[in-house]
Amino acid sequence: MPIIEQDCTVKVSQKASLSLLISLMLCAGIAALTYTGLFDLIETHFYNPSITGALIRETGRDAELIQDFFYELQDRFESSLNEPAVRRSFLSSQNSADIFERSKIYGLLQESVPGLYSVRFVDASGTHIHFSTYSPDILSQDHHSIVYRTYNENPANLPFDTVHLPAQEQGKLTLDTDRIIFSFPFYDSLGVYQGTALFTVSVAAVYGQLVSAGRIMAGDDLLINTAPPGIISLPPGFSKTEILARSSVIWNTEGSGFTPFSSADSGTTLALVWVKIRQGILYGRVVYGNMFLLSNTMRILLLAAIFLTIYLILFFFFNLKPDPMTKIKYRLQKLQASLVKQISEDDNTDWAWKLEQRREDVRDELKRTLKTGKSGYSENDIDSLIDESWDGLIAFAGRRKKNTVSDDDRLMQTLLTGDPGLPFNVPPVKAAVKNVNGSVAPKKPEAVRLDKTSRAIHPANSGTNGLLAMASKKQVRSRPGDEKLEELETVKDEVIIEQNGVHYINDDVFRPDTTAKEQMDNDFRILVESVLGKA
Repeated sequence: MPIIEQDCTVKVSQKASLSLLISLMLCAGIAALTYTGLFDLIETHFYNPSITGALIRETGRDAELIQDFFYELQDRFESSLNEPAVRRSFLSSQNSADIFERSKIYGLLQESVPGLYSVRFVDASGTHIHFSTYSPDILSQDHHSIVYRTYNENPANLPFDTVHLPAQEQGKLTLDTDRIIFSFPFYDSLGVYQGTALFTVSVAAVYGQLVSAGRIMAGDDLLINTAPPGIISLPPGFSKTEILARSSVIWNTEGSGFTPFSSADSGTTLALVWVKIRQGILYGRVVYGNMFLLSNTMRILLLAAIFLTIYLILFFFFNLKPDPMTKIKYRLQKLQASLVKQISEDDNTDWAWKLEQRREDVRDELKRTLKTGKSGYSENDIDSLIDESWDGLIAFAGRRKKNTVSDDDRLMQTLLTGDPGLPFNVPPVKAAVKNVNGSVAPKKPEAVRLDKTSRAIHPANSGTNGLLAMASKKQVRSRPGDEKLEELETVKDEVIIEQNGVHYINDDVFRPDTTAKEQMDNDFRILVESVLGKA
């Protein structure tokens, strides 16, 4: 049975309306301040640092990807130099097996490393090439030998001093216009330093790594800057020459990782964000300058967020003090749930009468510590809610009482009819009744009803299998025609007593039990106090 509800939304709606009104007024003032440079202040001190930090972190992830790719290539290139056929490249006499083996090793390497231009072994003087996969370097070739041109004959080659690597040094990277050169010291089969091994990789290999990892778009450009050495990714449609020139100036003069600049060719504001890679080169990203400006959509979203924040804060403060009606409803719900459970489990107590007697006590307990003066609710409103809920609970208890058969009624029904499921007004079955000695008693047309006065039931008038009689400590009156019964001393706890072949019913069992009534009063009081004490 639910608690009778009362409309409490008026008070909440008033708080919500007041919060909404104050929030609108404050947000209108903030919106007016935006025309005086408030958004510029937000962009400078909050938005720009946030966007800059995010771009630097993203650029750092790109640089880590490139760095790992370079380390992987260095390991593969350096491990190929340890092959026996490769170490014999500087011998004056070459055999066909070594030539074939070297061609096989680096042919497979070029297939597995997209963008690998060439592999060259140049002597320490920087003149003679002892091995090369770059076809313009081959002067003549047969099955037993290959003759190569000198290193300086090709003007496209970088100066040897730029790529040269002395003995006992680690590999290094050299950036050219569209290629990256890996240099390693070369040792022959006897462990003697002979020159420099050069592995040339196209910048397209780095571009493929960034695109496949989703770090840049497929249509973006990737440039190599030589002074200082660095790699730059930028959106399409910009002058590569201008970007390289501006990045060289920025990298040589600026110390931070973020610099805005204007493009003279496109008239667009750009920004260069860069980080340094461990191999000693730089990596930068060119982004549009409008990324650092608050768009109209962002400004609207910012104002909406400010409005919602102010509204929720005000509504929270207005609801810090609990509403009296809500608190009463909560207490009633807890109390009613406990009482309904008790009433449902106990069929023998006059709960309706008890609840009516306890109405005022419960009302006082429910209204304890409540203040109704400034809350907008009168005391009559709260009393009305309590009375409606309490009346509903009493009605529920009354229905439970009407639909329940007491234990005393069941006992009387069993004794009179022999069937606890038979209603009181149905006469017993007219069958032969046997006496105690086994003889058949004469049939009677109706059962004998027991009234409030204690009486004895003659065996011939009993509607049960046996001899029944009501007994008390008083002299028992006899029916006409029956013998006068002697006075019986009954035992209080016994229900049926037998004497001289006659069974007597102890009517003490039907008298009100004052002890149970007192215990019920005490249990009810404890229940109400325990429920309301936790509310």
